[in-house]
Amino acid sequence: MKPFLSAALALCLAACATETVAPPAIGDDSRLFEDPWGAEGPPVMGFVAAELAGSAQRWTTYDFSIGAFSASAWMHEVPAGVELRIMAYQPGQWDVMERRINLTGTLPSLAPGQASDAVFALLMEEAIDGPRLEGPAVLRLTRIEREGDEVYGKAAGDFSAEICPSGGMEDGPCLPISGRFETEVQFDNM
Repeated sequence: MKPFLSAALALCLAACATETVAPPAIGDDSRLFEDPWGAEGPPVMGFVAAELAGSAQRWTTYDFSIGAFSASAWMHEVPAGVELRIMAYQPGQWDVMERRINLTGTLPSLAPGQASDAVFALLMEEAIDGPRLEGPAVLRLTRIEREGDEVYGKAAGDFSAEICPSGGMEDGPCLPISGRFETEVQFDNM
């Protein structure tokens, strides 16, 4: 067994056997698996609010960046313009991949307008290509704020879609969804 695995297993066994566990020794690889944000979670960037088949829904965008870009809402240049990507989670559940959403679309430029090739997906499992409700979307960026070459800015807009079972999900009805978003965004290499 690799040294870091045996250390992690020993730590786990010790935790199961007693109520308190001494902190891992310096150099112990198990520190790599600790939650870097603590109980409060990563910083909140914004929200997505929607009506899904008549039921109010809300998701949260988070900034997972620790030494590298890793926000759940970002924009980056692509050959056709600027792609907007929003991955949002159930409020307070930044570490739960199920029931998160992905909203993507390509804008002609870094300016308000309607996106092309927009897609909305509600993931039912952790895998992006697993069971999900998904469909083409109408995505409109209504506001974008960025000062100079700042890495962070703000984006707001609205969307609508008819999302249908996909990715191996059992057949079922397609559902209408419409909503809006307001979030900070990271500008990746822009």
